Amino acid sequence: MLGVQNQSSARPLILYAGLGSDYGRPGLGLGYDTVHFYYSLVGGGYPVVHFPYDRVRADLGHERMQSALRLACMLFRPSILFHAILDDEFRAETIRAISSELGIPTVAFFSDDHWRFDDFSRFAARPYDWICTTSADAARRYEELGFANVIRSQWGANHFFFRPMSCGYEYDVSFIGQPHGCRREVVRRLRGRGVRIAVRGRGWEEGRIGLSEMIRMFSASRINLNLSNASVSESLEKDGERPLLQIKGRDFEVPACGGFLLTQENPELNEYFEPGKEIAVYRDTDDLLEKIEYYLAHDEERERVRKAGYERFLKEHTMLSRLEAIFSRVLSGEGAE
Repeated sequence: MLGVQNQSSARPLILYAGLGSDYGRPGLGLGYDTVHFYYSLVGGGYPVVHFPYDRVRADLGHERMQSALRLACMLFRPSILFHAILDDEFRAETIRAISSELGIPTVAFFSDDHWRFDDFSRFAARPYDWICTTSADAARRYEELGFANVIRSQWGANHFFFRPMSCGYEYDVSFIGQPHGCRREVVRRLRGRGVRIAVRGRGWEEGRIGLSEMIRMFSASRINLNLSNASVSESLEKDGERPLLQIKGRDFEVPACGGFLLTQENPELNEYFEPGKEIAVYRDTDDLLEKIEYYLAHDEERERVRKAGYERFLKEHTMLSRLEAIFSRVLSGEGAE
């Protein structure tokens, strides 16, 4: 189950532990982790040992997987163990032993700290030498709890896979994602107002699509809609409160493909793209409808925004650049205890 790539490279060897399949289910194809983390490293020329923990656990069981990870670290002696953490894949003693006995820095990448920090992340982070989080608030809270080596990172996209395709526009508006929370209601309201929106994803009648079809759809859509509500949010507006928002991988995947992104307004996203110039944002469903109508009627402005978003992505937001920034911090010891 272990894969080793680019062993002759002068770059540091990374042992990458992440889901091999989408949601850990082989029938769904490659997982987000494999596509964006692992293959970004491969495309960037890094020597990398792939430890797809969902597949290893299916073959060996949870207990033997602990030994398998330690053995892989002993054999390959990576410069860094990078774990895209989802749940309780590895025991604390396994991670601590790799760090203390083998001298290998351990790094955990947390992606859902916006809503998992209190119940999961602050406990799961304890054995790791370095913590990466996509949440600015969580980064602060880790430090308040005494975690010394905290890196604020963010989603990105694998620019070796996600790139513009030469195809004409086939859709006015598209949305790719699951229909949790308020999403069905948003789509229903848009269609009720005459918006021709194509939806794809597990849970919709149209079903999910594969990676290549998704990349093509980003390029073939005049407007790519991103609904940024976390899966724990249940309505667009409930008791006067806005739903829990978080930056999504889709916020970078769409610009990576040269697509026009229309996403929910989120102050954190302003750190990465300039609204109105590189992406478009909306406040609520009424504003969403107005923005769709406006940008469908203003082709030249929409194209300017689309191109500017693509250029900003290539310059600052590839997943490879994210990973290299993390590795640089870890290997230099900057901020280490």
